[in-house]
Amino acid sequence: MTKNLGIVVLIAILALLYIPQLFMQGMFVDGTLYGSVSRNFSVSSNLFILAETHDEYGRFIGHPPLLFWLQGLLFKLFGDHFFVERIFCFCVFIFSLIGLSKLMSFIGIKKNHKWIGLVLFSVMPLSYWGQMQNLIEPLLSLFSLGSVYLLMKDNQKPNWKFLGLATILFVAAIMCKGFVALFVLTAPFFSWIIFKSSFKRALLQYCFLLLGLFILIISLYLYEPANDYFSQYFNEQFIKSLAGKREVNPAGRFHLLERLTSEVLVIFIPALLVLFIRRKKLNSMSSTNKKWIVFMLCIGFSASLPILVSPKQMGFYLIPSIPYFILAASVMYVHLLRNINLFSKIKSTVNGVIGGGVFAIGISIAVFNFGSYQRDAELLKAIDRYAANHPEMKFCNVTRPQMTNAMIAYFQRRHGVSLVSKGDCKCNCHLGKEKVIPNQP
Repeated sequence: MTKNLGIVVLIAILALLYIPQLFMQGMFVDGTLYGSVSRNFSVSSNLFILAETHDEYGRFIGHPPLLFWLQGLLFKLFGDHFFVERIFCFCVFIFSLIGLSKLMSFIGIKKNHKWIGLVLFSVMPLSYWGQMQNLIEPLLSLFSLGSVYLLMKDNQKPNWKFLGLATILFVAAIMCKGFVALFVLTAPFFSWIIFKSSFKRALLQYCFLLLGLFILIISLYLYEPANDYFSQYFNEQFIKSLAGKREVNPAGRFHLLERLTSEVLVIFIPALLVLFIRRKKLNSMSSTNKKWIVFMLCIGFSASLPILVSPKQMGFYLIPSIPYFILAASVMYVHLLRNINLFSKIKSTVNGVIGGGVFAIGISIAVFNFGSYQRDAELLKAIDRYAANHPEMKFCNVTRPQMTNAMIAYFQRRHGVSLVSKGDCKCNCHLGKEKVIPNQP
């Protein structure tokens, strides 16, 4: 039983906000597409031939394959059910909370104050939305967070195991979404600059990380199927994204900067206002805590600002940077609240009853909402009705005005049906007026 009511608040958030989503239908279009690729991989098990659909245009080369490999294993374990992606997402989220907790302990945040950062991470709008939408960014965030944590542990207590595991997690992050994971390389540099850590150790860390990256590149180059996959990925996804020849956000190149500002200010404004009003609080903050704030902000900006180079920008690209801003904010809030008993200690049995009761309510809501729709209800119902009337259908002819990304993704993920726009297709799909294009974050 816990004596900290803050942990009960965290349990309540998980129970009421996250667990009920586990068994609900409807997902952001990118996440639905990734679920189709993972499901199709679980059937074929060909590591570097990933399929989005069954037609001639269906080969998927949009991202490195690690997410689809891991999620494909979950499909093999549970079978093809609509909740498989949600379970995967929830597991990634829980491991992210554990990783965040480890880093908070490392930077000196006591156990009874950890809930502050964990709650901020759970309720921050972009984080809350993105964690359960089957995006690649949360998994990338998890691996990169683990790598940064182990590099910091190695600075504190040099250990070959820390270096080796940090390198493996760095390579895993690269295999999730490519070059955007390179921000991990800034950790040894900022540690040396801000904490005056060993320069020789920083060089050794770079040797390990770059050696791991070199081995990965050589391995992918020498293995022909991997070479073919990543050559197409590099040319079709990476180069074209930089050139603005893929999806371009109409909000402009600096959309992410605006989004980052709005997301970060939400968690920092209260603390900054208090520190401004009570300047003595800032003066009393230890030098080490100030350095941790600067360090985490530097890593956070390294994980987000370089994305501005590409015209292809979506709000959820910022998810890997969120933990570092949360950690910086946590240090500030813990300093402000260290002498304030915000949550008075209550008997552990009372907290246990409260936590257990709220958790039970969350499970009940999840069971009660099993199979309900989180989004796109009318479109999903129309697709299911149509597929039920054409059980042998593998291809469906849809007119261009009616075909949407959501329709393509849902037809493939739910029924293994590929949509085409050709006059010679025997099955013509008419869903009536249902046309739903999910709002992008």
